[in-house]
Amino acid sequence: TTNVGAVYSIIAGAAMNTAVGFVSAEEVGLTKKIVVGSNFEISAGAKLEISVGASKLIMDSGGTITLKGTAFEFTASGNVKINGSVIDLN
Repeated sequence: TTNVGAVYSIIAGAAMNTAVGFVSAEEVGLTKKIVVGSNFEISAGAKLEISVGASKLIMDSGGTITLKGTAFEFTASGNVKINGSVIDLN
């Protein structure tokens, strides 16, 4: 256990890796910011879930993508293309 009262900083000049055998958790009290110069990849074996209040994005390993929310706003500067064997609009 490491207990730091104010500021904790790590600077890695070339690469950094953390490997955890079973469970890893992080809790941030107010704000977390991640800045990536080029590519950012997230990979989950079974499910990825992102929640913000009443909004939710869920992706599972079977290929199902679920968007839940109280309202949807979609804006595109170009064409909007929707492909599917059946498209149910209500």
